[in-house]
Amino acid sequence: MKKQEDKLITKPQIKKVWVAAKELGLTKEDVYKCIEMLSGKDSMRAMTKDEAKTLIDLLTGEYNKDKEEHMATDRQIYKIYEYSNELNWSVKALMKFIRKYAHVDHINWLDKKAASNIIEGLKNISARQNQPKKTNTRG
Repeated sequence: MKKQEDKLITKPQIKKVWVAAKELGLTKEDVYKCIEMLSGKDSMRAMTKDEAKTLIDLLTGEYNKDKEEHMATDRQIYKIYEYSNELNWSVKALMKFIRKYAHVDHINWLDKKAASNIIEGLKNISARQNQPKKTNTRG
């Protein structure tokens, strides 16, 4: 049986995250937003090795390198996470939305068309939430 520490992010992975973030010009706050969007956690040290690998791959552009041509792009995946963060959705809520409207069990399985539809849906929800409430002005 593996210890919990064996599954958590390693020191070399933490270093890679900060190096990649610096190369992209990301702030500490940006990095922690990415961590929260990706893993639902507010601490880098609470991330698993797999979550850390995904974060590093996203930051370095390696994430979708071998992905088939018709699959969602890194930019689309990022936009989906960005809108869900804007809506203050948990990762679980986002995955439920994707399951319901794209009929796939994980964001990584979206094709380009489905990802575009999810982005448009999230954009519309965000726009509706940011509209001022109409008041009844009848006299």
